[in-house]
Amino acid sequence: VGGAPVGGSEPPAAECGRGVEVIDINAQGTAANGGFTYTGTTSPRDNFFGTCSGESVGSEGVIKFTAPAAGYYTASTSGTAFDSVLYALSDCNDGFTELPGACNDDVVQGDTSSRILLDLEANETVYLFVDQYSGEDAADYSITVAPVTTEAPVVESLEAFYNPAVPS
Repeated sequence: VGGAPVGGSEPPAAECGRGVEVIDINAQGTAANGGFTYTGTTSPRDNFFGTCSGESVGSEGVIKFTAPAAGYYTASTSGTAFDSVLYALSDCNDGFTELPGACNDDVVQGDTSSRILLDLEANETVYLFVDQYSGEDAADYSITVAPVTTEAPVVESLEAFYNPAVPS
């Protein structure tokens, strides 16, 4: 009674807590245009919440994403039928590791899908949470993670004007 488990070692730690299924979108998702899409079902209970979730109580899906190259990536729940909250953690077991600015509830008013922008290093892994804003029943969701391919605008010249009538 007590002591070390049979075999003499501790069982491996669960990636995101006991009983939480983690989907590796790089391995289990559909690859397209340098990104990945996965369609799944949330767990039938509420385990996590993001900083932008407020007092939401809803079940979630947990997705692991590893950036194949350094750069910006968008994660989006477009096409998900429920009101989603999307957020990213660098450590699945530590809610204080939410990436800066990586929590969104509703892209715009009237669109209850969510989208976040991630700035990642090559081979950096993050955990994405597709959370229902409300509702603990299992529900179907879709998530897409894709590299940002638009070039940032380049400012070639800048002109400044001074208006002497406006006090400085």
